[in-house]
Amino acid sequence: MNDNHTPSLSQLGDMLVQLGRYSEAIEYYDKMLAITPQSVEVMHNCALAMSKLGKFEALAMCDRALRLSPQRPELHHMRGSVLQSFGRLEEALGAYRQAITFNPQLFDAHNNMASVLRDLGRYEEALQSCKAALALRPQSGEAMDNYACCLVGLNRYDEAFAAFDEALRLAPHMVAAHNDRSNALFRLGRYEDALAGYDAAIRIAPQSAEAHSSKGSVLQLLGRQEEAAACYDEAIRVQPDSAFAQFNKAVQLLLLGDFVQGWPLYESRWRKPDQRGNRYFAEPLWLGKQPISGKTILLHAEQGLGDTIQFCRYVPMVEALGAQVIFEVPSTLMTLMQSLPGKRQLVMRGDRLPPFELQCPLLSLPLAFGTTMSNVPCEVPYLSATPSAIARWQKILGAKQRPRIGMVWSGTPKHKNDVRRSMPFAALAPLLALGGEFHALQKELRAEDAAAIAAGAPMAFHGEALGDMDATAGLLMAMDVVISVDTSVAHLAGALGKTVWTLLPSAPDFRWHLTRRDSPWYPTMRLIRQPQIDQWPPVITQVMGMLQNEYL
Repeated sequence: MNDNHTPSLSQLGDMLVQLGRYSEAIEYYDKMLAITPQSVEVMHNCALAMSKLGKFEALAMCDRALRLSPQRPELHHMRGSVLQSFGRLEEALGAYRQAITFNPQLFDAHNNMASVLRDLGRYEEALQSCKAALALRPQSGEAMDNYACCLVGLNRYDEAFAAFDEALRLAPHMVAAHNDRSNALFRLGRYEDALAGYDAAIRIAPQSAEAHSSKGSVLQLLGRQEEAAACYDEAIRVQPDSAFAQFNKAVQLLLLGDFVQGWPLYESRWRKPDQRGNRYFAEPLWLGKQPISGKTILLHAEQGLGDTIQFCRYVPMVEALGAQVIFEVPSTLMTLMQSLPGKRQLVMRGDRLPPFELQCPLLSLPLAFGTTMSNVPCEVPYLSATPSAIARWQKILGAKQRPRIGMVWSGTPKHKNDVRRSMPFAALAPLLALGGEFHALQKELRAEDAAAIAAGAPMAFHGEALGDMDATAGLLMAMDVVISVDTSVAHLAGALGKTVWTLLPSAPDFRWHLTRRDSPWYPTMRLIRQPQIDQWPPVITQVMGMLQNEYL
């Protein structure tokens, strides 16, 4: 075949994309662009192939095409898809809106915009985009499934399941709808029904890595670890590059204490379709392989505040290698992180970054330092409250009359595992009857909890006085013991070296492992676990006994 025959090159590239052979397709598109550098269509298809491989160059290819044809809606749509795949959701929204401006009838742009809005937790707006998509294609099972997922996000489950049923009526073999319906059942605690739904998806599409991996997640929550591992392994067998399956496998390995295999596989988080934290810096990623003495490296926070508090312990270790460190953190952690040992330059997330040569996200540092269960850097305290924050709370609280007990019983409702990690305030009633001086260490209250405290429940609530994490740290220092569900406050208490009892669901986050009563990360922490799924009363009973024996 004559490689300079441009229609053949284009057709070959398109065929290879359909076959999933994206790297080969890009080679052919590059050859064609060398011959016809103004071909917007080839740029569009090349960007598609690049995005399938997670290549950041896909965005540059979209921009190159848009410079030549700025009003083509499909190019804006492709740019939005690329940005969405990279987790740059706000920018993706802008691109989809541009596509719709140039073509209001573009179904995919409305439907994809709904998906982005869902990922941002903006479910009411997402519903409107779904309705716009369904107005264009009323028989679209895909749009109906998207609509159902929005309803799940709003906890409108009856309507959601009716929409899932309609989606499956329109497209009975749509694996995504079976998976999404099963995910909703999982959220409701209907675990056996969820397993049956994933099995239905697998019967339709045995090669669905997502169905196998999602089934594994349910089995893992049920404590059926070997079966869960088999599901993850099968998902990886049928789709070796599935980031979703690799990530779930990594989390299980870390949960089981296998750091040697777990940390490398945990890097798959950046390739997950729903990831949001990847910054895509042009500067090389450092994972501990090359010397960094004399180099300037950016260490950037990712995921939640608790993750930053837990893994900032590695920042002084990077400095000890001779690097100049720039540490980027969320605004609420800026003051607290000034207490971290060392002389790094702190930068608030969103501010302009100074020049650097290398970069590493915070949760990749355990991999960079070869962390195993036997060498976790666990010296505490490695953070401290400012003297002014401590003095302020001493003035507010006054002289102590009874043991001070700090409590966190719920986290943000937006957390994906909130239904399992948080407990209702009413569950604390037996504890509050013991007669200690109880203080809420959480800044926000749910409506029913606020009503109970306002009605006279013996819990001091400080609300807006907990302005940032330094203010919270100051209040923690006044407590005799901190009792918290799995939130950033538990991490903060551990990093401060305070006595902290962390209350865990039966299927905890990977960092708490499965059966330990202590934490390798925080020497002053004790772990108190649910004996069964969603059972908090036995946990409260155990905490009552501990308080009576040690404080009251």
